[in-house]
Amino acid sequence: MMDAIPDELPDHVLAMPVAWALHANLEAIARYSRTVNDMLAAAMRDDEQALFDALSVDSHLVSLPGCLAALRLGQLYRDDSFADAVFKAIKGPHKRRLVYPKLRWAEYLLRDGGAFDACTEDELFDLIVVRLKLYGGDAEHKDAKKALFSLFRKWRKEAGN
Repeated sequence: MMDAIPDELPDHVLAMPVAWALHANLEAIARYSRTVNDMLAAAMRDDEQALFDALSVDSHLVSLPGCLAALRLGQLYRDDSFADAVFKAIKGPHKRRLVYPKLRWAEYLLRDGGAFDACTEDELFDLIVVRLKLYGGDAEHKDAKKALFSLFRKWRKEAGN
């Protein structure tokens, strides 16, 4: 994806920030089943891990006032724990977090659109496995439907839903 970025600057001044925000959100959903904004909202509700998850996909967030204040307080109190966690986070998410990225995007879109309430598991399974081919069928898994919806429950829990 990075190789496809043209060398010429875009005409609109906000084009690059919007592109980077979109990229960070796609990375966040692919790894954590929620957007950077969702993570920041959770961080505002005292979910510190959500902040570190957000930082792992977008290191620019270290410049947020709350993050800078926490770094400064750590410096003043000679407590490196927050800074250490920030530097660990900005190294990026662990590679094993990137499992089934397209399936995570689909799950997020379906969840965000209310499909889990409006459709049956059979309908969703047909869409994801048969039509979109985002997950292996029964040949790959003993009970593909059970395994798929187990993944979805796990990801919704990770996302705080």
